[in-house]
Amino acid sequence: MQPDPESPIHSEPAENDAQAVTYGSCERLCDNRPRNWEENGTLLWLIWEIASESFAKVFLLATLVASLEAGRESFMVCNQEETPQLHNYGEVLLCHYTKAFLFSFPAMATAVLLLLFGRDFLQKRFYYGLLKAGGVTSFSDNTAWRDPFFMAMCSDFAHCIAYSIFHIVILNRAGKEANSIRGFVPQANDTSTRPMEDIAVSNAMSTTAAVKALTTTLAVKGAMMLLYRGPEITGMKHGPPKAPSSAVQAAMMFQKYLRTIMVLVATFLETLLLIIFVYFAYDIASTLVPMSEYLDSYEDKDENPMVSLHSFKDSIAKSILEQSGPQLVSGADGDLHKVYVKIVEKYLQNKALIRSTCTPSPDASRNATPCPEGQPEDVKVFLANLNLASIASIGLIRSFWPAELLMRRDIKGRDAKNFRRVWVMYSVLAIFWLLQICVVLAVEGSRQIWLLMDNHPEQVIPLTILLFHAAGIGITIYVFCESLAPLTFTQALIGARP
Repeated sequence: MQPDPESPIHSEPAENDAQAVTYGSCERLCDNRPRNWEENGTLLWLIWEIASESFAKVFLLATLVASLEAGRESFMVCNQEETPQLHNYGEVLLCHYTKAFLFSFPAMATAVLLLLFGRDFLQKRFYYGLLKAGGVTSFSDNTAWRDPFFMAMCSDFAHCIAYSIFHIVILNRAGKEANSIRGFVPQANDTSTRPMEDIAVSNAMSTTAAVKALTTTLAVKGAMMLLYRGPEITGMKHGPPKAPSSAVQAAMMFQKYLRTIMVLVATFLETLLLIIFVYFAYDIASTLVPMSEYLDSYEDKDENPMVSLHSFKDSIAKSILEQSGPQLVSGADGDLHKVYVKIVEKYLQNKALIRSTCTPSPDASRNATPCPEGQPEDVKVFLANLNLASIASIGLIRSFWPAELLMRRDIKGRDAKNFRRVWVMYSVLAIFWLLQICVVLAVEGSRQIWLLMDNHPEQVIPLTILLFHAAGIGITIYVFCESLAPLTFTQALIGARP
């Protein structure tokens, strides 16, 4: 590997340089002039960047939860007693099935967003540290459509659309059954407009008579509205009439129809925007430092900085950390920057074998090419455990792999220690919030179990869907706990400075 002339790959840290950007790699770097792009990997910049990107998504999710709670009474009751427009038991089951996904969507969206924010925090930290050492991590194989959690979120969204369509169909049936409604639009009585039609046709009535007829019609309609909404307008204590007229019933149904449609439209837009935001945020490469900015930072140099850069996939970096992480850290004496350098060197040593996709044993794969003889034993073990086909795409539940290195307590440096503290606080808050969601799901599940025991077998459907989402929340909690494991399995180096 040909390092950059000013890169500290083969030099010891200077003793009196406290201003250089280190990403926790070491206390001081040889170069007294940190590049502009290096600030993107500092702790404060990462916190600010992720907080600014997450604000809109969190606000939209909170709005969705508030809308579902405020409009809960507008959604269908999935039984034929309270919703007689459900014509058969199959439609009752369909109602339970689609409605369960609608109210479970916020739980899955919360898990996806928490994983997304944590992934950005860890992987960006690792990316800029490795870039300082001459390595460029590629995330091109990580697409949202190959992530099971994002696809589960899209499945929830598709069922939300199905529920909205089904609910509109049921409302249309209710409208056809009403006496005073044609397609949910209240129709005026024929007698209310016939006087004006007679004037236009026969001219038999005088202008005074026409005005009287119109005034009488408006007075009757106004009296009916006042009679129906009298307690609200005049402050009277008595309630509405026991038997409202057909026009009043039409107004009531039309108002209920509009309220339901507004709730359904708002829910659809909020879920759609969340899907769009998560999809575009999934591409972490779009938020990293542009290559033009990286090259501009080396304008004062004669040689091309691209010569010292080596690009490889994140799956390779993940495999190197998992298989050689402890050896790399111990060999670097707790200096994180040296660990980054050793990761790049490890890749360069096995670059040809990795890209040729060879295997140590010809029997391992019929289509694979056997590796050349005479390889060192550690290289054989490394290649034997490296399965690029299975780790080509790293989803959200496996995206916390940089924590295997960044959370180790034997990494020296004050900045590295502060980074560990911030990650611990974020993980604890995320786990606490996920546990609250588990409590909400458990309460809803207990209600469904009670109904199931009360001879309502259709409750099996929403209960199963709820358990599916609870499992997703449990997996997310496990991922956060696993990211904190290096804090337990490692210990600080003796004599290391804080």
